[in-house]
Amino acid sequence: MSRPIPPSDGTRAVGGPATGSSVGSDMGSDVPFAVGSEAESASARPAVREVSSRLRTMSSATQGYADRVSRHLDVHRTDLSAMSVIAQSAARGRSTSAGELARRLLMSPAAVTALVDRLERAGHVRRERDERDRRRVVLGLTGYAGEVSGVMFQPLARHLRAALSAYSDEELDLVARVLDDAIAATRVAVAAPLPEVPEARAMHETHALHDEHGMRDALDVMTTETAEASTA
Repeated sequence: MSRPIPPSDGTRAVGGPATGSSVGSDMGSDVPFAVGSEAESASARPAVREVSSRLRTMSSATQGYADRVSRHLDVHRTDLSAMSVIAQSAARGRSTSAGELARRLLMSPAAVTALVDRLERAGHVRRERDERDRRRVVLGLTGYAGEVSGVMFQPLARHLRAALSAYSDEELDLVARVLDDAIAATRVAVAAPLPEVPEARAMHETHALHDEHGMRDALDVMTTETAEASTA
């Protein structure tokens, strides 16, 4: 039997128990501009909108935990993201070069070089020759970085395991499929060109509104002055 997930605002889920706080209540709020246009949101099925909202809340909560870790370790948030990319690639049996790291983090080569230098000085990352191609320099995490990462993220992993263990394998298989599709869709969006920002139109509308109000104020002043002159 499926278990209802409590809404992200901490209210009672339909058919489910009450919950006192949301997952992301102390981790940061939802990303305000990730909800899409009103027309697109309205056209989606309610269940699709609900799951999309939960994914945003989960992403925000995870980022909030990572922010806490970065502050605790006194490292840049981007440095932590870089270490995560290197670790994920290593877990899949892949190596990561500085160029690949720049593409994954959407950073310039110069910025990534400074980032890697910083992590290397801190003892978190090492540069080494690729075992398959000795001409290629790749990045790897040090044992110290792995130990620190394990200690810092172990509480999050423990809480997630406890929450997920309440579900059957069949339910978790379905969740894994949903998340795989959501990750794939997100990667497509990341690789696609971004639309133009409608800032010029918004500024024009704001200026037009100010001009309209200014014109009204000027007319009010002229009317008042004309009435006062007629009375005199």
